[in-house]
Amino acid sequence: MEELLVVVIVFGSALGALYLVLDYLRSKRVGHSAKPDQSLTTSELTALIDESVAKSVKRLEKRIENLEAIVVDEPVASASAPRLSVPDEDEYASGGREAGRERTR
Repeated sequence: MEELLVVVIVFGSALGALYLVLDYLRSKRVGHSAKPDQSLTTSELTALIDESVAKSVKRLEKRIENLEAIVVDEPVASASAPRLSVPDEDEYASGGREAGRERTR
């Protein structure tokens, strides 16, 4: 009877360990597989990156145009774009609050 108990414990432990290993491998395989509707293809990801970079570059180009227009004192192409005003020499000489206020938006 004792031999049967030892055999049951050994085989039960081996089966339990095998179950744990197989369960771990199954969860690892299922966890890493992406569903097709939730993943992006390489071309979609590249298109998203290109679009966001183009938006950022467009904003920067507008800001550079505004700054260049201020430097050469030409009107800005877009009326809705904010423009910084540069104080005159008289305002610099006075050192008043108006000179400091002109540089802020």
